[in-house]
Amino acid sequence: MFGHSISLNFDRQGDSHKTAVGVLFSSFIYVFLLVFIVLKAKVLLYGQNDTNMTMIRVEDLQKKAPVKWKDLNLTIFFVIKK
Repeated sequence: MFGHSISLNFDRQGDSHKTAVGVLFSSFIYVFLLVFIVLKAKVLLYGQNDTNMTMIRVEDLQKKAPVKWKDLNLTIFFVIKK
């Protein structure tokens, strides 16, 4: 993966030369991708990490203090579509 092309035919073994650092980085990337894919497949197949949650409660708004619009720090965007 990280073998760089060189213009000389180094030891008559082709036009790329692999270094120990390149092998380490390539191995790390392959292991990382393998672990990532296995974990994502496990979540997909077994339905793990499903954290969707709904909480319903009644709030008496008469007892709450009024909120000023300036304190909310909201930005309102207008979208104009053709």
